[in-house]
Amino acid sequence: MKRLRGHGIEFIGEVETWEKTGKKLIYFYGPDGIILEFAQYPE
Repeated sequence: MKRLRGHGIEFIGEVETWEKTGKKLIYFYGPDGIILEFAQYPE
């Protein structure tokens, strides 16, 4: 996330972790102001 913030990405809130699946999510604004999501799934 540090690298992305360095490129001007504006995150919405903090990383959220789903308890049932362990999936991590973070939301951010894309170039056109559209809300996008990054997801990281456990291995």
